Amino acid sequence: MAIQDNNPERRNLMIMSLSIIVFYLAGGEVTDHNIRLQIVNVHFTKPEILGYFVWILLVWFAFRYWLVHQGSWVEEHYRDLANIPKWLYEHHAIKKLNLGNDYSNSYYEDRHWITINVSWQGITLSRLFKNEDGTQGREDYEVKSPVRHILMFAGTVYILFKKPNLTGYFAPYILFFGAIWIGLSHEL
Repeated sequence: MAIQDNNPERRNLMIMSLSIIVFYLAGGEVTDHNIRLQIVNVHFTKPEILGYFVWILLVWFAFRYWLVHQGSWVEEHYRDLANIPKWLYEHHAIKKLNLGNDYSNSYYEDRHWITINVSWQGITLSRLFKNEDGTQGREDYEVKSPVRHILMFAGTVYILFKKPNLTGYFAPYILFFGAIWIGLSHEL
């Protein structure tokens, strides 16, 4: 089975990490110094060097993945946060903007039009309303309370399950640290 991934750094790190995790969880060990390859029978007098090589290779793959992808998820994550479902933030926005169920000042007759803007600077909630002359107005509210962190966390959890980009970025790191933890716990 060929492993298809258009990102070679992610593929290498994940395959190496999963190989180490499976090796240790399955109780793998080198029993003798004969290591067979498909065609050539090779005899190693120091097979521990192979173990060192595997760990160095794992760290190299993690370093390469970090070099290529550092910070690549941030902008896309903020874009995704700006598109989270309205039910995650609408209750807080209606409460903070003192809107309630009164739609008389709303731009639409049957609902409040509220949007969210998320950036590294913070979260801004905006609503459209009707001016006295009937034109459209806009009111912004910057979320500065601890609710900001709750909204960011809730949006991130939602994105983890709905969009693959954040999970795809962090999964190799999780497997990398898992391989190190399992390897160290079996060797120490």
